[in-house]
Amino acid sequence: MSLLRYSYVTLICLLFSIGCQTDDYVATNSNLSDDYLEIANTAFPTPNSTKIANRVKIKTTVAPTFDQSTLTNASVEEPKMEVSKQSSVATDTPKQSVTYVKHKTFAPPDFIKKTGYDSFDKHITDQLSEIVANNFDTLPTKMGISVSVFSGSKLWSDARGYSGQNIKLTTDVPIGIMSTSKTFVSALILQQIEAGMYALDDPISILLKNHSLYADLDEDLFPDSTVEELLLMRGGHGDRDPRAKNLNQVVSKSGWHPTDYLTLTTSVGTNPNGYEYSNNSSVLLGLIAQYQSQTQLASLYEENLFTPLSLQIGFRPATKIPDNMALPHANYSMYGGYGGFGDLTQLRPVGAPDWYKIDYFEQDGRLAWAGAGGFSTPENMAIWGYELYSPDGNALSPNTRNILVDSIVEENIILGGVTQNYGYHIARRYHPMSDGTALMTYGHPGGGGGYSSVLMYSPKLDIAISVLANSELGHVRGLCSAPYMATGLTCITYEILDMLNSDL
Repeated sequence: MSLLRYSYVTLICLLFSIGCQTDDYVATNSNLSDDYLEIANTAFPTPNSTKIANRVKIKTTVAPTFDQSTLTNASVEEPKMEVSKQSSVATDTPKQSVTYVKHKTFAPPDFIKKTGYDSFDKHITDQLSEIVANNFDTLPTKMGISVSVFSGSKLWSDARGYSGQNIKLTTDVPIGIMSTSKTFVSALILQQIEAGMYALDDPISILLKNHSLYADLDEDLFPDSTVEELLLMRGGHGDRDPRAKNLNQVVSKSGWHPTDYLTLTTSVGTNPNGYEYSNNSSVLLGLIAQYQSQTQLASLYEENLFTPLSLQIGFRPATKIPDNMALPHANYSMYGGYGGFGDLTQLRPVGAPDWYKIDYFEQDGRLAWAGAGGFSTPENMAIWGYELYSPDGNALSPNTRNILVDSIVEENIILGGVTQNYGYHIARRYHPMSDGTALMTYGHPGGGGGYSSVLMYSPKLDIAISVLANSELGHVRGLCSAPYMATGLTCITYEILDMLNSDL
């Protein structure tokens, strides 16, 4: 059997990585009933299309300009454009050249424990640590967990378990955040719209016109959705086919580009008139952000989101993996390997020789990118959640933040195994509290590929919570008494919210 064959078998294991990144369900854990799994696939009625059409849109009038002198990673000739005063996008694009932004890699940020913030009162921090210990220690199969709570001025964090074999996990160790990464691309898109680069109702066909690699894709597989439809996951897009014949080539080829991920698509979405969670939607948004700015997505995140907020966040596959990265863990049998729970970077696919070693982070990163490529610490992610959603945050202007929050559609969908509402890559859910009230949160879950993530912000408490794990605890039934289907992660967030709702 050839090495090429072994690489392909290896990638059978990765088919669940993106599948889990869809966050449509909690798990195939034996503790979960078949009835619950059926509920996760229940179809809900689509909302009134007029209501979506009437949502407030960001108005723009300025066309994007490409300054070739600033390009370090793009192959592009100076565009010749005629700008319409009625549109935010050029009516004519370069005819002589075809352009795209090339992919390159970057050094990882220095992940260090955050300092300079006040502490919560001791009676609160003691309860926080107890909540994490009680919920994590009782789980049967696990690796490590890292948790942070941020109020704008006060920061708390704690970690338990291991980042790798016999290596204690600490709060300054980065962990994959998976689909929580979608909060980055929506924030960046809204920033670009506010800057006048394009509009919410501009279609893909205009925004990616003359993108040479996108032009090579089968247009029948990619509906001509608007930016808003992509943000809402309502553009009629499918997702990658885990059995695509070119899967091995996409994850192993030199000169990889994010459009290579889209070549794994073999069908359109199944719900063209309504919500359908799709990583393709996030990838297309990432391509739009890159192409319209002629800057790589990882650089855009760093320049516009992370550096201004003093955040340390990596983005696979562009960011190189730091030496202290928490290693991903899951059941090998779920990823095409020999059974048992273990480190996915050491996975040996069924049929592969003993000497074969998977390049896990690179391969999985190519299948994640804008949909699930982020990695960071819970302190950075809790601060990010606060900066993004709080009225006192600085990730977005007040007007753009209101547009983000107001984008949420009043339709029940299943995300992370529970009923939520979805907007521009933002999820809203309600938590029944022990005092009889319901607490609302914004955020986004993430899971798969040996990691799991929960990010929640409570407007009432003005507090953000990040819980990260280097195993798939987001797919494992928790043991707490939360009044909804809770996982090993959401048990912790629920009990933290309930405690703070009573004590603050």
